[in-house]
Amino acid sequence: MRTFNKTVVWLIAAVSIVLFYFGFFGAKTYYGDVATVVVNGAEQLVLGNGLDQTVSVKLSPSSSEAVPSGDQLELSRRIIEERLAAFGLPDYNVYINYDDPSLVVEMPYGADLNSVAILAGATGEFYVRRGTEETDSSIIFGLSNVESADVQSTASSLFTVSSLHLELDSAAKTALKTATQEMADEYAASETTQKISVWYDGQLITTKEITEPITNGQLDFDMIFNLDTSTANELNVILNSDEMPYAFTGSSITEVDTSLVSAPRALIVACAAAAVVIALYFLIRYRLSGLTAVLSLVGMSGSLMAYLTGFFMPNAHNFTFATLAAFALSVLLAAYALLQECAAIRKECNANALQRSISDTMKKQLGLTMRAFCSLLIPAIVLSLFSNGLLLYNLLQPAFNAMGVNSSLLASVGSFGETLTWGIIFAMVFCVLGNRLMLWSVFSYSGAKKPGLVGGAANE
Repeated sequence: MRTFNKTVVWLIAAVSIVLFYFGFFGAKTYYGDVATVVVNGAEQLVLGNGLDQTVSVKLSPSSSEAVPSGDQLELSRRIIEERLAAFGLPDYNVYINYDDPSLVVEMPYGADLNSVAILAGATGEFYVRRGTEETDSSIIFGLSNVESADVQSTASSLFTVSSLHLELDSAAKTALKTATQEMADEYAASETTQKISVWYDGQLITTKEITEPITNGQLDFDMIFNLDTSTANELNVILNSDEMPYAFTGSSITEVDTSLVSAPRALIVACAAAAVVIALYFLIRYRLSGLTAVLSLVGMSGSLMAYLTGFFMPNAHNFTFATLAAFALSVLLAAYALLQECAAIRKECNANALQRSISDTMKKQLGLTMRAFCSLLIPAIVLSLFSNGLLLYNLLQPAFNAMGVNSSLLASVGSFGETLTWGIIFAMVFCVLGNRLMLWSVFSYSGAKKPGLVGGAANE
């Protein structure tokens, strides 16, 4: 039997545990109460939100000419979450549909859907310009230069009085001082009215006459055009958030079946319980060989989850029923292959020397395992071609639409095939190669060369 350096088992075990941790739990950084996702975990997958949320607003790109990138979608999702929290919406969930692409906001009945759509879809494009014409050369500063904004609106029986107060950063203070000094000089020389204007999402919302330079870095507007109390609250939230990298519009509102929302969580709990039972069986029945098998499954499942969350790829996937089924199937297939190997080692070690038993068993099982995995890998790759935008999806989508069948069924088949494909690949890496390396390494320890440590008779 071949032996490896004793540290190999520790290295592979460490890699497996790290991949499992970051694949399932991810990593975040915190700035006050704001969490920024550094590494996507299972929390970023669409598993159903677990709240009593029954309405969803779908936000589609406003322009069909350019498709937002994965980074733009993730940044948009974070900004929308911050806006909804500032708006005071108590329960909500924002997730990305990379296949569409679009953003979906889920919330309870009774929420202000119109305000949510505005808050989520508005880019927050905001400029203060010299004059009242919308030209790039007239821009004094933009939203990125606004440190804080305060929008007030007071309604009476006759009219609404609105105001806007801006606190600026140093660059905007300098630009504003320079621009207003020039305008004040022009006013003094010609007594011609000079104005600065505020533009929001391409619309002129207010102006201010300039007769003297503004040097304190604070800008106040006494009136904002057509601004009611609700709009003022929305604008207040948007101006105190970051500018969206892409414009979205509310394209549909859907009622969500709460039983479907909770079902995936029940399946996740069931899968977790099954994983614990399988791990305990391996450890109790097969001991050291069972331990390496469990570590192999930990690395394989962690790698697959990391792939789904976008740890390896730029885009994450929606964790649908099809994805969950493929995930569970690939883990069970890997567990079954490892079970056959552990059982064969246990059986052989009762009749032969331990090292020879392990070596002979791994040689026999390698061919059987690889043939089984490869026979499944080919159909899995074919099924993955049903994914949105790939060959079979593009070929069959018109026929499905003509028959009145939702083409999302094709995408579900593709999602199943794609997840199963990567599951088999990771199983080959960890459960075939990784497990063998760990076995060769762990049994290089002198104290490990006992049949009882692989479940065999202790006295042999």
